[in-house]
Amino acid sequence: MPEPRSLTDESDEEVAQYQHNLANRIGALLSAEPVPEWDISHGSTDHLDPHSYCPRLDIAFGPCNINTRVAENVDRISAKYNANSEFWNHLTARATFTPLQLGTNQNPRCLLAIEIENTTSAKHQLGSMFNADAIAKVGVIVGWNHQAMASLRRIREYLEFLILVGKIPTRLFNAIVIDRQTLASILDSLEDTRRT
Repeated sequence: MPEPRSLTDESDEEVAQYQHNLANRIGALLSAEPVPEWDISHGSTDHLDPHSYCPRLDIAFGPCNINTRVAENVDRISAKYNANSEFWNHLTARATFTPLQLGTNQNPRCLLAIEIENTTSAKHQLGSMFNADAIAKVGVIVGWNHQAMASLRRIREYLEFLILVGKIPTRLFNAIVIDRQTLASILDSLEDTRRT
């Protein structure tokens, strides 16, 4: 089976550099340590079987919920979520697709999961949307370019149809979908506000 086709002329190094910069910028705004390429079983002492399928997120931000103290971990994640309402408000105000119920994951594994999408593989994008939403308090899918955003838009519209006709619950697929230029503009604005 062929690998998903990349939509960009950018090298893997450029995408990796973008991921690194994005992690640092958002980490500074949230006062949270970014974990690039986070395997959700890494360091886990809870009941997750590391031999089962364990997604690897492009970027995750803690606090994390990876031990048996679930209630305490969820409280820490919720406190961090509530402390950063300005960030979530800016993000949802300008996102291409906003979640129907932001921050409603009652047992998140981390505060924020970001997936950077630069392929047209609908299966890959759907998996990224599902994983970001299922794993984090807030999931964000960043479209690398217009083609990736068009594909993400079609997937999101299909998911909204499935919710509308009762095929899947509303809670599923609440990830924010945003293009990288809009996300950069939001981060610029928040960083400018913090400097003044």
